[in-house]
Amino acid sequence: MQEKTKDSFFNPERRCKTERSKAWVKVLIETAMAFEAQQGLRKRKRRLADQERVEDQIEALISDVTYTLLYAPKGKTGSVCLSLSKQNLGPKQDGHRLVNSVLGDTLALLAESGIGVLEVTKGSIKTGLQTTLKAAKSLKASIKKLELQTSDFHTLKERPLVQLRAKNPKTNRARLVPIDPSDSELIRMTAELVEINDFLSQADIVYHGSDPKADERDRKIYRVFNNSLKNNGQLYGGFWAGLAKEDRKGYLYIDDEPCIEIDLNAAQLQIAYGLAGVAKTGDYYEIPGLERLGRDTVKTYTLMYLNGGIEAFNHPLSTKVYRFFSPHEDESEARVLLRLLTVIRDHHKPIAQYLNPNKAPYLTYILGEVFVSTILNLAKQDVVALPVGDAIYVKESAKDQALKVLQQCFSTKTGSKQKITTGS
Repeated sequence: MQEKTKDSFFNPERRCKTERSKAWVKVLIETAMAFEAQQGLRKRKRRLADQERVEDQIEALISDVTYTLLYAPKGKTGSVCLSLSKQNLGPKQDGHRLVNSVLGDTLALLAESGIGVLEVTKGSIKTGLQTTLKAAKSLKASIKKLELQTSDFHTLKERPLVQLRAKNPKTNRARLVPIDPSDSELIRMTAELVEINDFLSQADIVYHGSDPKADERDRKIYRVFNNSLKNNGQLYGGFWAGLAKEDRKGYLYIDDEPCIEIDLNAAQLQIAYGLAGVAKTGDYYEIPGLERLGRDTVKTYTLMYLNGGIEAFNHPLSTKVYRFFSPHEDESEARVLLRLLTVIRDHHKPIAQYLNPNKAPYLTYILGEVFVSTILNLAKQDVVALPVGDAIYVKESAKDQALKVLQQCFSTKTGSKQKITTGS
């Protein structure tokens, strides 16, 4: 496929991480401020808060431009783009505090020939092009001399790779809670994610679509747990996860090949049967006696029951379900619901122990373990696998290889020898 080059969108949260990068940017800020004063570019001194904001802007701009230059993902120009349109500036427009009305002045300062930090090309409403910036020759020389690496930079709102969330008893809202750094499970899972992210950062992953929010530099995946490191733990992150499914299938390429989706059918139920050591054939959501409700309806109610128990049904039953069980409308909704759930529970009797909100999160934990193990093992074979929900995306030529590894990891994590069922 013909390569399509694009600019990378400015990340105002990018900052220096190491002492050498901090010292380097500090000198550049001091140089810019001294030049501004010597040339009389400002008639009056900035307020302290405004001065701090400008210095933050300079650090963010230099950090992101340098990071983009060093990272240089395939299919990108190596330039950073941003919009200086008034409709996009500042928090009032849901923008960032550093992308404000004075950002254009800061860019102009850094592009001054006497400083030579950035090369800036202004955007235009008429042409529809955004403002672009890249490292000037002097900045490139400085980067090379210091041997700076992408690891010298980070983002301020960087997520922990392993997150544990719990509800605040006062507000009933989920919040991040600290994890004992000596916890062996935390150490293991963090090491696995670091290995995966290091591999993905160097992989040939290109998006040829038009989603303006897609940033190919964002390749970091993480896991989120609830209340315990054995509850949930699904994989999140990576720019591909935010793409529409059609975009992933049509415009996401790995090693210059289009991707395919390998979806673990009825993932939680399939894992439950695996853990129970019970063979299951056929569609997990085709239940005798409920055919006329349709697969999607059965799936919805099964998953609600699996993940929330009876408490999950705090809204009226659909008319379709109610009339199916009570055509003459002479029963209460609670009784109709009980009849529906009884059919579901009886059909999945071998895994009845998991059909409650206390056990279901463990199934998602196992799913996360299966996918992490699959992605790691494929990486050792130099095959890229990108997780999204209950699926992974791989290049077309790696389909059989990925299916084989997924089967092996499923068997290892569940103890089941049953052949997995997938959609692809």
